[in-house]
Amino acid sequence: MKKITILSLDGGGIRGIISCIILRYLEELLRQKDHPGAKLGDYFDMIAGSSTGGILASVLLCPDENGKAKYSIKKAFELYTEKGEDIFNISLWERLINPFGLFSEKISQDNLETQLRDFFGDLELKNFIKPSLITSYDIENRRAKLFTTTNAQQSQQNFFVRDICRATSAAPTYFSPVQIRSSYGQIFSLIDVGVFANNPSLCAYAEARKIPFAEVFQNPEKPDYPSVNDMMIVSLGTGTEMKSYPFSRYKNVGKLAWVNPIIDILLSRNYLKEKFETNDTPREEDFSDWMDSYWHKDDKIPMENLTVDVSSKADRTAENLSAENITSWKAKLNEPSQITIDTTAAMDTNMSVNGMRMHGKNVVIKNGSANITFQCLSSSEPDFMCTVTKAGTGNITFAGGSGVSIVQTDYTAVLNGAIGSTAKLQRIGNVYYLRIFNA
Repeated sequence: MKKITILSLDGGGIRGIISCIILRYLEELLRQKDHPGAKLGDYFDMIAGSSTGGILASVLLCPDENGKAKYSIKKAFELYTEKGEDIFNISLWERLINPFGLFSEKISQDNLETQLRDFFGDLELKNFIKPSLITSYDIENRRAKLFTTTNAQQSQQNFFVRDICRATSAAPTYFSPVQIRSSYGQIFSLIDVGVFANNPSLCAYAEARKIPFAEVFQNPEKPDYPSVNDMMIVSLGTGTEMKSYPFSRYKNVGKLAWVNPIIDILLSRNYLKEKFETNDTPREEDFSDWMDSYWHKDDKIPMENLTVDVSSKADRTAENLSAENITSWKAKLNEPSQITIDTTAAMDTNMSVNGMRMHGKNVVIKNGSANITFQCLSSSEPDFMCTVTKAGTGNITFAGGSGVSIVQTDYTAVLNGAIGSTAKLQRIGNVYYLRIFNA
């Protein structure tokens, strides 16, 4: 089985040129070793991006007339080197009437919107050549808004690419928030998600878990709904910027002018380091002791470091293990983390596939267009837990059996989103806690 390859691109404004340089080198290597016309968009199974990384991802995923990558990374590099100054430049007049970006956003969005419209035209998200994830944040509903090619097959989740790029790059204090409209007509008020997730790799991993890649690419060698061991993620950052605040410029400024510098300084890691070195709280030893209490899986822990008696926990010679014990453990260790159930009938938490129970598994349910019921039983494991992934178009409704109840943490018991939508079940006592993630 081939791994799913994912490219994840961080935000960073004009520093996106750093990612361009690294990707250009990678693309040149591919042209030397594989094909002289190689383009990166054709080599990754999925591309994710935040802010400037979202714009790069969009360039790489643009389709040509054959459904292949239209642009090489060189085109994105040219976008930054030739248009970057127009997009990110602040005129003298703007500096005078809007010092430090205190009274309005620091950079006018007009140049950015013009460049995005000229480059992407009316290209829609659903037409990207590969699965994608581009991030933003919905300021009215206070939650992340993730644009994905998979969801874009529905008009409610399809957008012009130029609008997505505008939303993912709307970094507060630099560009103003933006309102964009889906193909269905729904309006979203968005900003750059870099305020809490500048690195989209974890979001990309979660999205990839919901995608049937073998079906998408018509390639049986690719895994559907891949686990972490089925993926290879290349994550690129854009470096860091340690901004200087000259004494001559700041010695006489007022409180308002200090807002941005103070936030920057307080959030910098250098500030934390200085707190440690001056013995101010939090203390260095507080963190050192905490970190030293953890061991990496490859570390060898000396016996003298163990402060508990392990002799009562296990027989070091393993003489008390019977052949039956060993066979049982081998079976457990070789069990897959995912099982697939093909059914159009009602099911429950006691069902198994080839002797493997659902407990602790990712359960993929291929229910076709049938609406089915998933019943939670009192006779199942007392600590039962599983993740359910919907691989059909029909709905899956969760219900409590005799003696147990369901707590709906998202106020719904129906998994009715797109293919790849998931639900998490966890039993505590006689209560099953249900969380629905409808895509």
